[in-house]
Amino acid sequence: MSFEKDGYLSPEVEPFRQYVRSHDPSKQWFELADDLNRLSLELLRKHETPLADRQRFTFSGLFVKRPTSNE
Repeated sequence: MSFEKDGYLSPEVEPFRQYVRSHDPSKQWFELADDLNRLSLELLRKHETPLADRQRFTFSGLFVKRPTSNE
């Protein structure tokens, strides 16, 4: 795979990705994004909504994406 053909999915981009994630100022933003991602996944695992509460059930369906068997 080359950058010209595959863009950001190309292995040629890996050194740049590693540099950006490990140097300021972007390092702090990536760390925040990682923390938010972990928190979101933790909340998703703990999320429960009573099926009888239609409003909360509907909101849960709109805002919570459950992983599929392919993920």
